[in-house]
Amino acid sequence: MVKSNKRFEKKSKAKSSTQPAINSATNEILREQKILPITQGIQSTSPTDRVQSLAALSNIVRDETCRKLLLKERIVNILLEQSIKDASQEVVVLAWGALRSLAKEEGYDVALHLYRKDVMVPAWAAIENVCEHSFFLCFSSHGVGHNYKMIRVKLGYTGKQNANIW
Repeated sequence: MVKSNKRFEKKSKAKSSTQPAINSATNEILREQKILPITQGIQSTSPTDRVQSLAALSNIVRDETCRKLLLKERIVNILLEQSIKDASQEVVVLAWGALRSLAKEEGYDVALHLYRKDVMVPAWAAIENVCEHSFFLCFSSHGVGHNYKMIRVKLGYTGKQNANIW
């Protein structure tokens, strides 16, 4: 006959009771004061408001309660449908950073959701855009390859890193 471990049961009960409920009054206040202004700012018509809201989003994602409330407000869909397709390059960069932070902090569930929403298509388009712009910078007015070394230094790329991957 197996005895139950009383210490383990006490720890698990204590841990589950310390996590606040998603629909508590403090979460509602937090939602109204922090979450809703960010989501409204991301959907704003002004690019400066969108940039400020996305910067605030990147900072607020680190908090677990705020992250859960953001996910409840469907922030991933807003970022995928509007922000990564924006005309302002700064908004697009901050939106990709916010998606990265959400996937990193939340883990498998958000990453799987992004995959099911076919996030790789816009990601490849963004990579191609970066490659086209960097190619243009490398081979523009100062001759072939003049800016290439400078871009490699800024991106932090060396051939040794590529060898380490394989």
